[in-house]
Amino acid sequence: MRELSLVEIESVSGAGIGADIGSKLGGFFGKAIDKGFHLITGKEASASQVNPLTEIGTGIGYLVDSRIHGEATDRSNGLTNLFKGVGDSLSAAYTNIKGLMS
Repeated sequence: MRELSLVEIESVSGAGIGADIGSKLGGFFGKAIDKGFHLITGKEASASQVNPLTEIGTGIGYLVDSRIHGEATDRSNGLTNLFKGVGDSLSAAYTNIKGLMS
């Protein structure tokens, strides 16, 4: 049995390496922000930043993949994830700030 090439893996998985790396980095930064919030306020965040920043990272990764492979689908997925992640991140930040005020 032979090993699959990177191109074959990407075509089967539906995501390029950029999206995978972006997702991991986004999740890492989301966890760091949640920990920082806890360290600064002494409270757990009402709404986590992990998922929104994972979406942003994935979106950026898809955009990188679209530059490498020229795929319109990657570009579309990248913009969709990027904008959804930014909206979700702002919503989570608002929820957390609102929770501190009450």
